[in-house]
Amino acid sequence: MKRVGEFKGRIFNEGSMWRWALSFGLIILISSLAGCDDCDDIIVDSCGGWEPAPPQGAFTVTGNEEVYIYWYPNTEPDLRGYRIYRNPRPDGHYRLIGEVGLSGNSCPDGGFICFIDDQVDNGDTWYYGIKAYDREGLESDFNEELLMDTPRPDGSVTLWNAMVRPGSSGFDFSELGGRVAWDDPGADIFFEYTSQGGYRIYAADEGHDVPTDLQDAGYIDPDIIGWAPADGWSTNGWVEAIPKHTYVIWTRNDRYAKIFINDMTQEEVDLYWAYQLEPGNQELSLSPGVQRAPKSAP
Repeated sequence: MKRVGEFKGRIFNEGSMWRWALSFGLIILISSLAGCDDCDDIIVDSCGGWEPAPPQGAFTVTGNEEVYIYWYPNTEPDLRGYRIYRNPRPDGHYRLIGEVGLSGNSCPDGGFICFIDDQVDNGDTWYYGIKAYDREGLESDFNEELLMDTPRPDGSVTLWNAMVRPGSSGFDFSELGGRVAWDDPGADIFFEYTSQGGYRIYAADEGHDVPTDLQDAGYIDPDIIGWAPADGWSTNGWVEAIPKHTYVIWTRNDRYAKIFINDMTQEEVDLYWAYQLEPGNQELSLSPGVQRAPKSAP
């Protein structure tokens, strides 16, 4: 879930100021012509001529060649729908990429309106803006939140116990599903079970000066892990493998990944994985505003 700041791609809308001034002037004029001291019966239609409020509470969820955009529904009675805009930079011209009605696209709502941008490539960063519009065609300002997302690949894999089938016990995230030997030069992690050590996920650091960091995030939905932690990494190069736990990984080549253990036996472990292609990308790095030095040898 990502809100990365305040939206800067705003265009000043003078129309709302002039409509307010005109409406206020009409009230004064009507009051004068009526010649009344008590003008409580004068009613001004607040629906006509006013653009909707900007959408509120917007955030994005990263997918595999998809970005899910969520926001709270507006409450105007004459609302017609929403327009979604996109730009490769946080400022500048945002291009219209789609519209949704009052119910949004078919994604889990939880009280939100949703739009799915499936015209994106993994590893490319996009910035989004949302506007509401009504039956008169009047359009709101952009939402306040600055929305940024970078889609990333994901998938599933079965790793074997390194003590049973060492050639299929490791995983190379850069190969996007590449199951390799535990000591393969490209391996990032590997799985091992022994009666003495139990179930473990190891950082595959054999022959490397720069380590791969691991952290157990606990019993948590992997989709909730949008940003990697700033600290708390394992200091011994391994974590206990526990079914239904999610783990965050900072690879030696400065990419972030996460795995979720679906099932596990003494011989194998079934994983869901997601991997950010862009080095140091914040999609699986730190909370907004926190910076971290890239990977380097100690």
